[in-house]
Amino acid sequence: MGKLFLILSIVFFVMWIVTSSGVNFPLLGKLGNLPGDLQFTRGNFSFHLPLGSSILLSIVLTILLRLFSKA
Repeated sequence: MGKLFLILSIVFFVMWIVTSSGVNFPLLGKLGNLPGDLQFTRGNFSFHLPLGSSILLSIVLTILLRLFSKA
């Protein structure tokens, strides 16, 4: 369990460094605009539900965690 928290903290730190430095990754730019993402705008109200992006990230993280786990 400790290794998992260490790996997650490193991943989040790297993500923070990448996003704060302004580096543009073409694949990351498409997140939030996938076919399953819902966007509603009515007047001055805007609602965004990144459902497709969440499912894609969940699948990718599940595969990565299963590859690096000892089970």
